[in-house]
Amino acid sequence: MPLETAAEHARAVMSVLREALSEGEFEDIRAQLPAELYNEFFAAK
Repeated sequence: MPLETAAEHARAVMSVLREALSEGEFEDIRAQLPAELYNEFFAAK
């Protein structure tokens, strides 16, 4: 799978989680990701 396709899928999952979870629960999950990974794929999207 191309990296951009995988990134799109990951962004979709994070979007659903952001809507479904409380802010604290989402932050608990986000904190498990390396900051550079989160920032590259999710923060600016």
